Amino acid sequence: HLEGLLTPLEPGTLFSRQKLLDVKQALQDAMGDEGYGFSEARPMDDVNETAKTVNIVFNLVPGKRTYVRRIYFQGNTTTKDEVLRRE
Repeated sequence: HLEGLLTPLEPGTLFSRQKLLDVKQALQDAMGDEGYGFSEARPMDDVNETAKTVNIVFNLVPGKRTYVRRIYFQGNTTTKDEVLRRE
């Protein structure tokens, strides 16, 4: 499901470092959503000066799998605990 995250870097678009950083962060966030804490997306570029193109390959390092044992809610006086856990 990572294909949708790469749309800012479609072939033929003008290179933008900000777009590259945005995609890098989105990839790391997606891996974090899958339970991989402290994941990294390392972009590696291959610049072709003659053709004026840049090929970018992301090396994905998922990191360790992260688990949650307990969740505590503090300061909540209006919503029931079951509702917060369900959401």
